[in-house]
Amino acid sequence: MRLFLKQSKADSLADWADEALIAAFQQTKDNSFAGELFNRYVHLVYGAVRHYGIAIEDSQDMVMEIFEKVLIDLGDEKPRSFNNWLYILCRNACISHLRKEKSRLELENLEKSEAEVMEFDPLLRLYEENPDAITDQDVEQAILKLEDRQRTCIHLFFFEQKSYKEICDLTGYDLKQVKSHLQNGKRRLQIMLKEKI
Repeated sequence: MRLFLKQSKADSLADWADEALIAAFQQTKDNSFAGELFNRYVHLVYGAVRHYGIAIEDSQDMVMEIFEKVLIDLGDEKPRSFNNWLYILCRNACISHLRKEKSRLELENLEKSEAEVMEFDPLLRLYEENPDAITDQDVEQAILKLEDRQRTCIHLFFFEQKSYKEICDLTGYDLKQVKSHLQNGKRRLQIMLKEKI
């Protein structure tokens, strides 16, 4: 081991093969070996990140996150081909980032359109078009007949004016579940209230 370390100090790391750098890093946990790998591949990782459409302002952070993951994963793995292994790791990180970003944007868009959704909601129109036929008590009784999850989402959305995100946070449901409970709850309410007309 001492002989290996003496040689590593004497030799220029730029001349080392990827496999030798990985082996040295795994044996010594010396980040200078991983740093040499970083220097070799940083431009390729950055190019891959941009290729996946990650915004310029997020690209540098993504590159650093990927190399932090490299440091962690190289402690346990011995990739046969480092550049292929790194590309797969990079691709997976980019896909994960894009999924999170897509979910965040969908949530923001839903929150922006909540007012429009409520304005044109058939349930509200039914109530407004028949104010004498449907009483507040009718609505309350119909809501009590809903399933618990539907009733909770309906109450939070319509009576407490909570956003989709706030309902997710309060209930622990994900966005799709909240939308589904609201949609199914409104549909059941509409059917029950039409019977009162």
